Amino acid sequence: MRGLFTTLAQSQRIRQAAEDFRPFELTPGDNEFATHPVGVSAEAFLTAWRRRNFGEMASMVTAELHQKHGNAVPREVRLAYEEHSLSAFEVQRLSVTAAAACTVRIETTGADGKSKLIGLRWIREDESGGPMPVPLDGGTWRLYTWEPARFLRVED
Repeated sequence: MRGLFTTLAQSQRIRQAAEDFRPFELTPGDNEFATHPVGVSAEAFLTAWRRRNFGEMASMVTAELHQKHGNAVPREVRLAYEEHSLSAFEVQRLSVTAAAACTVRIETTGADGKSKLIGLRWIREDESGGPMPVPLDGGTWRLYTWEPARFLRVED
C-alpha cells in the first residue's frame, strides 16, 4: 500500500511540474546556453558521432531502444550511422517545448562538405523510461529521434 501512495505522490509531482512549465528557447548568446543539460547532452552525442563512437552514442538514446534491443543497441546505432559521417557541427538553438521535451537545432557538415540543418528531439526520462519533467530530480535527457533517416530531412 505504501508503494501505491509513493507512486501517486510522484505522479502528482510530475503532473504539477508539467502544468507549471513554460516553453523557452536558448541560443548561443544566452548565458545558460552552454551549460543547459540538454545542450551538454547534444554536444556529447554529436562529438561521439563525429568520432564514430557508436557505443557512446548508444548510451544517450531513449530507454525504449535499450528495452527493445538490450546489449545490441550499439550495433543498431552503428548500422544507422555508418553511412552518415559528421565532420563538423554547431548547435544553434535549444527549443524546450515541454517540461520533458526539447528540439535541438544544429548546423551539421558531412564528410562531403555539405551543410545541413537538423533537429534532434530529446526527452527527459527517469531510469525506467518514463517522463521526468524539469525541475524534478532523477531525470536524464535522452535522444528520441536518433535515426538519421528521421532527422536528416529537417529544413528550417
